Amino acid sequence: MEIIAKSIIEKAHLDAKVKDGTNKIEIQLIGNFYDNDVTINKLFNETLKSDVIIYNVHTPLVSKTEFNLEYFSQPEFNRIFLKCCELSQKYAEYYKHNINVIVHNAFTLPMYKSIPILLNEIIKLFEEVINNYPNIIISIENVLPFSFGDKFCGRAGFITENVEVASYLNEVCSKPIFRTTLDTCHLLTTLKYFEMFKDEPKYNMKSIDLEYFFNANKNTINNIHLCNVQNFGMGYHEHGTEFDITKNLNDFKFLEKFISLYNKYNYNALITIEVYEDNYFDCVNFRTTRESLKAVAKKIPFNK
Repeated sequence: MEIIAKSIIEKAHLDAKVKDGTNKIEIQLIGNFYDNDVTINKLFNETLKSDVIIYNVHTPLVSKTEFNLEYFSQPEFNRIFLKCCELSQKYAEYYKHNINVIVHNAFTLPMYKSIPILLNEIIKLFEEVINNYPNIIISIENVLPFSFGDKFCGRAGFITENVEVASYLNEVCSKPIFRTTLDTCHLLTTLKYFEMFKDEPKYNMKSIDLEYFFNANKNTINNIHLCNVQNFGMGYHEHGTEFDITKNLNDFKFLEKFISLYNKYNYNALITIEVYEDNYFDCVNFRTTRESLKAVAKKIPFNK
């Protein structure tokens, strides 16, 4: 088990994480990654200016645009994803370990199967990754129940669809490179919305809790995004918030349960503390969450 931090590729941001006591990083790609003048070598060389070790690369987050698996048959998404894999392979060769490439998914497996042309194009793309980027692992992440793109709407992918899709791709592709990322902020929002309907028989179709997610991911998990929510977790200051056991007993209880389930299901997954900051050069929420996790781990140590 490794605790890692998240950062964009800028020396000042990476150095801020090193200053906070971790050089183990998940890279978050952003909108400039779409630009042709932002080259792989430029990004790679910028990373090497800081004393960091890269473990994960998260596909780009762009305002009003979702970079999800279901769009991978489109030429522009195809191009950007292969560019992401090229950068990740360069990291893998430099750091001498596999790199997890994290992608969101908002479709169910039956939805993919109902569109054979889309599914075949996605499989074709992944075969290209397998053939050309041998040290890449694709980690599919659970998402929020709603989209924040151009249109605010409900979607799939927020329960265990990522597990089902990863398992299927491991069966049909020539190499089983597919794993899952479990995002605790996304699952907490999901649980809050399910709680709203617990007394409505028409909608109470699943009995889910934190353990439901841990159990479902046990055979595919390789990464966890650890972050909290406020209220329903749907706004900027409500999504991806810190855990602070000095202020909130519920935060202590959640982290206690989190470690217990991590141990129960024999996880051996990276833990990325993925929290928003008011100032990314002074990562207060990262430090607070890390220290909260470490304090709880003194009571219930991680198995690995």
